Amino acid sequence: MSTTEFVLVLMDFDKFKHLNDTQGHAKGDEALCAIAHALEKSKRPSDVLARLGGDEFVLIFEACACHEGMIHRLQQLKNHLPLDTYGLDITFGTACYPKHGDTLEQLLAHADLHLYHGKYRGGGEIVWGDQAHGGT
Repeated sequence: MSTTEFVLVLMDFDKFKHLNDTQGHAKGDEALCAIAHALEKSKRPSDVLARLGGDEFVLIFEACACHEGMIHRLQQLKNHLPLDTYGLDITFGTACYPKHGDTLEQLLAHADLHLYHGKYRGGGEIVWGDQAHGGT
């Protein structure tokens, strides 16, 4: 039996609380709607996209053949988001099935740890394993 590998990516928007605090929750809601729409347009039909809550989204896609391919895919995705319009950036925390876990809980915990490390270092990163890749 072959195992299909996939990547689970947690996405969290940097400076989102600041946007809500300075421009109001209506502006924050507008940003979330615009970003969600751009994410939906940028994903492939085989990708799974969901909002977990607040400003956190999850994307699941078939694993790329190499680490650089995954980084490139997420950088392209980031480039299609209207982040500058709202003064935001994005941090990605990643986990790969089955390498980083074989349950949803394990994968989410792994990706969340990577997300936390990227946010702690200032945000705008794609965090995979011990590697971090800055934004554009």
